[in-house]
Amino acid sequence: MVPDGDPKRPRVAVVTGGASGIGAAVIAGLVNAGYVTASLDWAAEEKVSSHGLSISADVRDPESVERAVSRVLSTFGRIDVLVNCAGVGLTKAFLETSISDWNRVVGVNLTGTFLVSQCVARWMAHAGSGAIVNVGSTATVLGTPGQTAYAASKGAVVVASGKVVYGSGDRVAADVATVTA
Repeated sequence: MVPDGDPKRPRVAVVTGGASGIGAAVIAGLVNAGYVTASLDWAAEEKVSSHGLSISADVRDPESVERAVSRVLSTFGRIDVLVNCAGVGLTKAFLETSISDWNRVVGVNLTGTFLVSQCVARWMAHAGSGAIVNVGSTATVLGTPGQTAYAASKGAVVVASGKVVYGSGDRVAADVATVTA
């Protein structure tokens, strides 16, 4: 679904959680494949590099997401791929998990994925193409002790990923990559 586009203009990929872990590895792979990248991460130091941008953004905050995506679009003029890697884990017994713990995990893992996907999908639908990849986890089916909030949030990401294309236009694709937590 990713168009080749103008060969003089590299494809643009946005990666949430790109400052470390899986997100940083995804950015490295995309750069190797010739993409220009924009990393959205609350821990990011705002900078421009030879392979793209790093933007400080809180994926739980709609205004922060809107500002970050607008910055990507004003800099590059397009977004071809979104990879939602931003995530936080929690290993805590179910009866010891506070509502604050729950809200932090669900806020980043699920709400963040929703907000960034919706913002980017609006632009992709208008542009007529795009691809969204959401990072899930095998914790959703393995029943890992102490990971109730994490597994619930990633399970919801897996389910929602199949529903993103409805209402986004027939040229925006969404899928989930499940990794071992």
